[in-house]
Amino acid sequence: MLRRNGHLLPAPTEITTFEHTCGTPPCVITQMHCPTAGPSGWDSATLKLYIDGETTPSISLSLLELANLGNFAHGTEDEGPWGISLLGHTANNGGVYSTVRIPFAKSIKSTITSASPKAGTFWFIIRGVEAYPIAVGDVTLPPAARLKLHRLNATTESLQLVTLVDIPAGTAGAVLNLKFDAAGASYGYLEACMRYYADGAAEPQFLSSGAEDYFLSAYYFNEGQFKTPNSGLTYYDKHGTLSAYKTHDRDPLFFNDGLRMVFRNMEDTVGCGNTSHCPNQFCAPGAAAVDQPTPNTADVQEQAPEVTAQYTTLVWVYEWPSGSEEEP
Repeated sequence: MLRRNGHLLPAPTEITTFEHTCGTPPCVITQMHCPTAGPSGWDSATLKLYIDGETTPSISLSLLELANLGNFAHGTEDEGPWGISLLGHTANNGGVYSTVRIPFAKSIKSTITSASPKAGTFWFIIRGVEAYPIAVGDVTLPPAARLKLHRLNATTESLQLVTLVDIPAGTAGAVLNLKFDAAGASYGYLEACMRYYADGAAEPQFLSSGAEDYFLSAYYFNEGQFKTPNSGLTYYDKHGTLSAYKTHDRDPLFFNDGLRMVFRNMEDTVGCGNTSHCPNQFCAPGAAAVDQPTPNTADVQEQAPEVTAQYTTLVWVYEWPSGSEEEP
């Protein structure tokens, strides 16, 4: 299946760009590319995907989000052109693409809506394949897998925990991608460990020793912007504002019975780590549940002064009912 079209883009009308009925499931969108939409206001134009007859789209995101770009740069300060296997931004006033696999079993409809008060022109290219499996890394997902988006927009105080994803028991899945925008008076909020609670676990797995470590960097991103297939920093003003992403197609995060991903603004760091503390040592399984000494909070704050920060996150997750056929 293939569709390429150009069309007058009136504001704020929702324009259908593609429709397809699946003949041999599973059917999959394999690439989307929007060369332009506007050009005025192209970065805030909204892409919606209605899966299997939905009246409310399960996938709705801006063209910036399609390419993992942050909300601060508006596509002009990400040191482009650049691209990785899953997504990229290759031109001014557009040039965003995604090869994220979007599965459906019955039908799909895609639309675009301008955010500009003035009419413009859009070009949109979408391709897909029938009878095509979905994989994350080397693992094939069940036919029931569907892509879901999870959002958070929160003002965080020092030491505050915030839940980025909360998927209930009875659902299995695989995390694909996390986009993180943050702004504060300083980068002190980067003292934050990513916690991963899978399958009803009371104690977390730790995915990082700090926020920049989760995005595969170090020292408060002191080398500036970068984009790799595994992670990237797409905006960095050196004062307290940034946009970053982490992909999990080669670093898979699977769960079989519910999931929570929890982040923080700053940390108390001591011992084995638990919900309240970030670890500073390796401990044998089960040790994280043991009472730990009170950390020296003054030392933590000396390294990173308290700061209020705004977090805006978008997490892409493949989800399916627990116990589905061919569950990883």
